[in-house]
Amino acid sequence: MVALAACGTTEDDRPATLRYVTESILAPSCGEAQCHSTFKQSLGDVFDTVVGARQSLHRNGLALYSDRTNAADAELIHWVTDDKPFNRTDPQGNIIGRMPWDAPLPNADIDLMKKWIAAGVPGAQCVPEDYGGQDCNLNAVVECDSEGNYGATVMACSGATPTCVCDGSSNTCGCKAQ
Repeated sequence: MVALAACGTTEDDRPATLRYVTESILAPSCGEAQCHSTFKQSLGDVFDTVVGARQSLHRNGLALYSDRTNAADAELIHWVTDDKPFNRTDPQGNIIGRMPWDAPLPNADIDLMKKWIAAGVPGAQCVPEDYGGQDCNLNAVVECDSEGNYGATVMACSGATPTCVCDGSSNTCGCKAQ
């Protein structure tokens, strides 16, 4: 699982994939029946299945971070590392602390999640069932493959319509003026 490398350091050789992160970290720690399971869906998040994790991470923006340079700034990482009680609020405004409440995640698991987020969250970049199999990747409409990854560019947004926007009411993505 974790292989020893030269100079007494360790190198984590676990795969930084949605499937591994979900099945080995999120499901046993966060996806229990009383929390973020398919049954409970606390705050609309599901972490006990790969499909549920993909939908929660993408639709709720939990793996996004503003400056694209620090994966530790992703909302998911804040939820599992902020240890001061009552320092964050959930989407409904409830004040909470670090998750999961019963036991912190091991640092190695958090580091693996940061590595996965920094790599662009393979497997949770998009949700194939949403927007007719398309999504926005920066300022382009792209295909969403069956594994939840960005595919080919369908339309680049520029000029008078520089921004890619997906519309839930029409279930489409397109380029729009800002």
